[in-house]
Order: sequence, then structure tokens, then C-alpha cells
Amino acid sequence: MRSDSRWTVAELREEVLAFRDARDWSQFHQPKDLALALSIEAAEVLELFRFKSDAEVRAQVEKRDVTDLGHELADVLYWVLLLSHETGIDLAQAMEEKLAFNARRYPVELSRGRKEKYTILHGLQETSEPTGESAPERDSDEPPHPMLKPTLMPGDPRRKAAPLLRRSGDCGEDARAGTESSGVPASPA
Repeated sequence: MRSDSRWTVAELREEVLAFRDARDWSQFHQPKDLALALSIEAAEVLELFRFKSDAEVRAQVEKRDVTDLGHELADVLYWVLLLSHETGIDLAQAMEEKLAFNARRYPVELSRGRKEKYTILHGLQETSEPTGESAPERDSDEPPHPMLKPTLMPGDPRRKAAPLLRRSGDCGEDARAGTESSGVPASPA
């Protein structure tokens, strides 16, 4: 039996592709359909936790009664691997980029032991829940965090209330058309 420490992402993807191709299922695997299947499988992971307390879940994990969870996580991974293949996304590279991006959003000195969203940690948004700690003070003349800039999304009813945030230069937005360079409407980071 194989284990996490012995399979690479590429090897997992090849196994999944071989399984799919042996059944001639690639004809049904457009990116939209793969994304839908991924979402459905992720919901099945949630279903395993429905109506269970934290203590019940912890006891189940401690008893190593996690076979169903493992199978559902494998289903999620199956669809992630297929979707990344069909869209040409290198998952290792995407993970490396996302971790670096999140490290800038959630620097250790601001986020260690805290659950607040990056907008609150950087003082760009007021917290709606008392946390016992206030957001870092920021001089009103001081620009917001250098990796974030406000982006107002057209058609969003909250547009005047609270701007969404996007990393500067995140998607090559075409200011004239309000779309990303791919022609897809711009979305938050």
C-alpha cells in the first residue's frame, strides 16, 4: 500500500488519469463539471461532521475511526487532481505561490494564535466581534498594507459600504472592460 511520503502529486495525478481514461470519462470532465463534482465531494466531507460535537469528532479521531473521512478526502483529491490537469495548473507551484501570498496577508507577528481575517489584522476593517485585542493602530495618512489595495466590484450592492481587497497586480485587470486578461469578470483574491 502506498503512503503520502511515497507518492508525488504527479504520480497521484497519473493514477487518477489512468483510472478515468480506462473508463472513457474524459468526455464528461469539462472544468465546470469537475468544479461541481469537487464541491459536491467537499460537502460530503462536511456531512460526516453534521450534528456531532467537537468532543464526538475528537473521540472518533482518537479511536482512528476515520475510514469514511479518508474516503471522502480521497474523493475531493481525485477531483482536485483532475481539475488541475484539465486547467493546466501545477498544484505544487500553486501551493507555493498561495502559501507565500498568505504569509504576506497573515504575517506571524500579527496572526500567531489569532483567528481574525487579514483585513482586521492589518487594520483595514473593524472587527464585528470583540476579540479582547484591538486591530493594530494605523496613522490615517499611512497607506494600507503594501500587498493589498481596495477594489470595488461593479454591481456589488455593498460596493459603497466596504471595498473588497485584492493584491496589487494580482490578475492583470483590464480597467476599460472590468475583466481579467482572460476575459473572465474580475473577482476578489
